[in-house]
Amino acid sequence: MQLPAVPTADLIWDEVGHPISKQHNDVYYSRENGIEETQYVFLDNNNIGQRFQETDKRSLLTVAEIGFGTGLNFLCCWLEWHKRKKNRGVVPLHFISVENAPLLASDLTKALANWPSLRHLSEQLVEQYPLAVKGCHRLVFEQGLVTLTLYIGDAEEQFSRALFLADAWFLDGFAPHKSREMWSRTLFNIIGQHSAKDATFSTFSIAGVIRRGMQQAGFNVIKVPGFGRKKEMQAGQFAANTNTSINQQLGLPWLKGSLGTPLNLSPCNYDVTIIGAGLAGATTATALAARGLKVLVLDKQAEPGEGGSGNPQGALYNKFSSDFNVQTEYALSNLLFSQSYYHRTQQQSESQFWNNCGLIQVAWNDKEAKKQADFLSKNKYPQSLLDPLNAAQATAVSGVPLSHGGLYFRRSGWVAPKKLCTVLLNDNDIETRYNTHIKTFTQNNDSQIWSIVDIHNQLIATSRNIVVCSASDSKLFKQLGHLKIKPIRGQVSIVCSTTEYPLKTVLCGEGYISPKDNNKFCFGATFDLKNNHCDELKEDHSKNIDQLTQWLQSAKPLLSSSQIRTLEGRASQRCTSPDYVPIIGKAPDIQEQINRFSKLRNDAKAKFDVPGAYHEGLFVNIAHGSKGLSSCPLAAEFIASQICNEPSPVSADVVNAISPSRFIIRDLIRRKL
Repeated sequence: MQLPAVPTADLIWDEVGHPISKQHNDVYYSRENGIEETQYVFLDNNNIGQRFQETDKRSLLTVAEIGFGTGLNFLCCWLEWHKRKKNRGVVPLHFISVENAPLLASDLTKALANWPSLRHLSEQLVEQYPLAVKGCHRLVFEQGLVTLTLYIGDAEEQFSRALFLADAWFLDGFAPHKSREMWSRTLFNIIGQHSAKDATFSTFSIAGVIRRGMQQAGFNVIKVPGFGRKKEMQAGQFAANTNTSINQQLGLPWLKGSLGTPLNLSPCNYDVTIIGAGLAGATTATALAARGLKVLVLDKQAEPGEGGSGNPQGALYNKFSSDFNVQTEYALSNLLFSQSYYHRTQQQSESQFWNNCGLIQVAWNDKEAKKQADFLSKNKYPQSLLDPLNAAQATAVSGVPLSHGGLYFRRSGWVAPKKLCTVLLNDNDIETRYNTHIKTFTQNNDSQIWSIVDIHNQLIATSRNIVVCSASDSKLFKQLGHLKIKPIRGQVSIVCSTTEYPLKTVLCGEGYISPKDNNKFCFGATFDLKNNHCDELKEDHSKNIDQLTQWLQSAKPLLSSSQIRTLEGRASQRCTSPDYVPIIGKAPDIQEQINRFSKLRNDAKAKFDVPGAYHEGLFVNIAHGSKGLSSCPLAAEFIASQICNEPSPVSADVVNAISPSRFIIRDLIRRKL
């Protein structure tokens, strides 16, 4: 069985309520005073407070940690950021950690209750605390100025696939003599590879294995006075002669150069211009504006969310493969991040766009039932993520009679995407212009500033970066004409019926239906590769009704012609890719990419010493298909991390899977280019 779910920490609680690891027989923090220990050992010995205020030297401070534990070090680092922010300007905090055996949320709450002074922060951590599933989890606080990227799983495995450079390291795993398997030579090599110039480290431990390992990683190591009863501890500074960059951490040669570069300081109107005001564009604009960038959003429609993002309701849903591969890891990351994203965003909005009513993936026929059985036999996920239900249980949860069971995603539900786009783009820090048709954009070779021109040949704006989020229209721009995307027409049906239908959760089978909103049920959708128009079709309503009632017998009275009061619909073009994975990242220069990697035509395993070729400052975020509600929030976070040179919210393997370059490389190997 594959284990996306990882074992949680087995704890013993001492007489005053402090946690102890049963496996390692070791404490998570000092019994004398955990906060003072963290302050001295990690914050003071890495000079964290002063570095927060070096706004003239850095754009953010990246702290990496071995051993998340109770999150105390993160909370103390966040508290220090908070204190400094009150007095004067500070740089954003990006905290990266890894944990092989995460605490249960209930245990985390109990452990952090020992620190009342941190309550205003610890409650926010607990609210976003991720499920115990393997992989990368992005948590966002302080409107994006404080970020926690928590990797769950083995430290070597997770950090070897991570993309970041740390300014400071907190080595806070269990004592080496109690967890020898963790402090390996490979782990120290990874620490060196992920260290920025002049990075520092500290640890409470005086163990020789850490001293030798950090020296091997390129650090000068010294002994300094320890905390409390400990006579000594270790600290040091990175001294290796290296020009390591996040790009160099990517394994494939054509991806090197595909990540961000420092923001160009040449004068222009905007830091970032986003083309497209749908889900991809709105979430990207929000992520960038939260980082303090000046953002302009352009769209040819009269309002946000008028294209593929304009349906009244959509299911927050992702179907997982039986194999826990990169695509499944990506789908899981998308779903978990979007669930948290909508919850946080809804809390800040008076407009109701999110309903976490739960979702059942119904085993509606024998083929689907077999797939779900195979999936459950091969995988173990936390029950709080998905829970297998029989027909009786599914009926009780959904509120309507079901003849089949299925998988219950209790944290999912439905989103009103057009409302969401409007909420996001009403941000005062985002400038929007609608009814704007863009003809072209060109880059000044000297300044690398982009000029954006409309169909009347009028200059709209100049911008350091452009993010194209305009779905299938992206191919209209000459730099992106090579992208492999295709439109798929889909029509949803919206019905008001005289029949009561007490549906409480979203149901997904062949199509979906959501609980009623404003006394109307939304269901569908068609999948049409032949038509490229967006007119409402009567025959598509018939298709949607026939499709739904074939697997959801209880909906027949609701949708009988004698009971329907009104039947409306909406059609739009979804944009997808040949492999049905979104296309997200820096736009490749296709001709130069072909020139550099032409050897692949004759040898698929050819060696290269050149990076990929990319248009600096030009990014794409498209081809989310019917899963955009799940994938767009994390895609926006990834684009923002590229533009702002931040740690990535996804692994290097996922970067490869979503890269706009992947089709060029595949076609070279297949001799199609």
